[in-house]
Amino acid sequence: MWSRHWGPVSTTFSFSRGTFYITEGAYAVNQEKDSKGLPGTYKLGAWYHSARFNDQHFDNLGQSLADGNTTGIGNPVWGNGGVYFVIDQMLIKGQRWSEEGLGVFLRGGVSPSDRNQVPFYLDGGISYKGLFAGREEDTLALGVGYGQISGSLQGLDRDTRKINGQPNRPIRDYETVIELTYQAQITPWWTIQPDMQYVIHPGGNIPNPGAGSQLTPIGDTFIFGARTAIKF
Repeated sequence: MWSRHWGPVSTTFSFSRGTFYITEGAYAVNQEKDSKGLPGTYKLGAWYHSARFNDQHFDNLGQSLADGNTTGIGNPVWGNGGVYFVIDQMLIKGQRWSEEGLGVFLRGGVSPSDRNQVPFYLDGGISYKGLFAGREEDTLALGVGYGQISGSLQGLDRDTRKINGQPNRPIRDYETVIELTYQAQITPWWTIQPDMQYVIHPGGNIPNPGAGSQLTPIGDTFIFGARTAIKF
């Protein structure tokens, strides 16, 4: 490791914690303004991190991390990686103004289950830009996202349930989010986006910290909010 310090500011170049690599290929169609076809973008990518990671289920002696005699240090595994894809395609082009249309999107990725909390993720949805007259730049969208908790963490939860004699302890499995949002272009430099979400198995079906010894999972919930962006 090499570092250089200038007063309160420092820069560190580390060569001992692995290297992160990422590559991505993209293919775009009908992106020209006067194109008569439906625009779309397709991406496929992969990433790899050469550092050391820890197994989420077993320690460095092969015991479950839920065991009372565990070292508490996950079994070291070298390297981590995954692949992902993105599809963004317009399905119906509106007739009232140039950017009006109905589009769909789909994104997903996979990675090793023993060293990643969410080894599989998938989301998708539909959006419509310029749905209402006089609101050509606004976008209405509905999406669904799904994240699967790793099999290693599920195995750890089962061990914890058995070792502690807690047959009702929740097993982490997945989290799903359904989202409805509307992005309003108030001015060329200011947008407001109200957002509503319904979350199934928040945190992946973890125990509710407010339930005490009952060990009941956090219930499904609604989330309401808004975001805004100002461009200078």
